[in-house]
Amino acid sequence: MLANGAGRGYAQASLRDSAIRMGLLEVSYAGGLPAGELEARFGYTPQLGLLLGVKMRSNFYLQTGFRLLLGSQVKERNMLDGLSNSLGLLIADDGTLTDVMFLQRGWGVPLMVGKIFPLSRHHPNSGFYVEVGAQFLQHRIHFRTIGSPVAAISGPYRKGYDRLTNGPGIRQGLGFRFFDPKGFFNFSIGLEFSQHFTQNRRSINIDTGLADTHQRLDLLNGFSASWVFPLYRRAPDKRYVN
Repeated sequence: MLANGAGRGYAQASLRDSAIRMGLLEVSYAGGLPAGELEARFGYTPQLGLLLGVKMRSNFYLQTGFRLLLGSQVKERNMLDGLSNSLGLLIADDGTLTDVMFLQRGWGVPLMVGKIFPLSRHHPNSGFYVEVGAQFLQHRIHFRTIGSPVAAISGPYRKGYDRLTNGPGIRQGLGFRFFDPKGFFNFSIGLEFSQHFTQNRRSINIDTGLADTHQRLDLLNGFSASWVFPLYRRAPDKRYVN
């Protein structure tokens, strides 16, 4: 069982008694503020994630997972200037004028190691944490026409405009983790900072007619919040009989 702490891979334990080994399953939301060269392309960057990990009795933990980047604030829009009229509209396949939404799409895969520092002997598994690790980040610009489709930015042609970019990076975080001894209210909140060394991965940008070989530094900082499902076998309640 999740949250109530049943899981065959872990010994029976009580969160009240001592720090224990447990599996971690987290559903997360993160709000990122781009900096560096990423700031010129995107604004606020929402991220939805699913994370898996394990916490040791020493309160060290190892965690990985997958995050989706689902932003709607795109600042870099000039790649379609050559296809647009003076009003910024494109000619659709049926000859009508259509507008285009610019969206941020991407994903990230972190691999983190962290340490929890308990504040109370009554909650030996909960407390402030610090973590460091690596993260692979990918992002691109997604075009969504409002009206009829436009072949010039659809199918294989969109790849010449979408600025697909990815690369490895490093990440740091700090915050607070709480594990409820009753198993119902488990969460993590914190701040995170990441630095990624990225590059455009398309062979050519159609609008410029050139390949973009520039080495980028994409920074993404912000907050994160997770609902945590701890995985462990819960020890039976102690009962005393006179």
